[in-house]
Amino acid sequence: MMPSLKQLSYLRALSETGSFTQAAQKCNVTQSTLSAGIRELESLTGQNLFERTTRKVSLSPAGQLILGDACHILDLSAGLIEKLNANENTLYGNVRIGIIPTVATTVMPECLNVFHDEYPKAELKISENLTETLLLALENMQLDLAIIALPFSVSGNLETATVSTEELMIAIPKDHDLANKQTLKSQDLKSQTFIMLEDGHCLTDQAMEACSLNNDNVDPQFRCATIPTVISLVASGKGLSVIPKSYTGLFHAEDVVFRSLEKDTPTRDIVTVWRKSDPRRAAFQDFTEKLR
Repeated sequence: MMPSLKQLSYLRALSETGSFTQAAQKCNVTQSTLSAGIRELESLTGQNLFERTTRKVSLSPAGQLILGDACHILDLSAGLIEKLNANENTLYGNVRIGIIPTVATTVMPECLNVFHDEYPKAELKISENLTETLLLALENMQLDLAIIALPFSVSGNLETATVSTEELMIAIPKDHDLANKQTLKSQDLKSQTFIMLEDGHCLTDQAMEACSLNNDNVDPQFRCATIPTVISLVASGKGLSVIPKSYTGLFHAEDVVFRSLEKDTPTRDIVTVWRKSDPRRAAFQDFTEKLR
């Protein structure tokens, strides 16, 4: 059996005060509790650790031999708690983050900057995948944090925090009739053909719902894996598309224009997601605030 931290703290307090009464007060316990703890420690070591007289209590040679180590152990223990408290709202060690492709292009650089500047003790590992895959990996503890776009159905075991709200814009071939309008109405889109990302990308479902589109609006001939491919097809006149506003400044496609809807502007919320059971919840919230 090993000495407990309480027993070692009784040893230090009694050596410092030379009085059972004062040592008990210092440890915030009764005198009988402290006396019992000292007796248990002496029984455990097989040595009398104190010399007791009617006037004073002082360390025996055996007590002097172990006091330094006992104090060191107590200081190390206190240091562990202080270190954890100091890092309560920070991230360190391995941090595995998954990001959906339609967010990664714009958010990943800022994510890397935040970790480099704010969390130097963290070893960041970033992966890119579709929303459903990321959320499953998060619940299975294969990821620590995910960055996705809402609306999307999220399990009750997970918690989200909003990073930003982003407008969804209509990408139009430059020579299309709608390109002459500065803003569009939803009725302008009903008869148009749209080029969308392939199944599994939440942006497709979000765009169709937000713009009141249906499957008849989507060209089945073109289902793309990336937004740059979508924009290139729009530029070639194959149809319209719905693009996050953050992407409109990344591509200098002279044959494409981007327009907003006049009313009920479609948007998506970029959010961080983590497990409610994760003890780093406060740190993830802090990271989200820095990412905004």
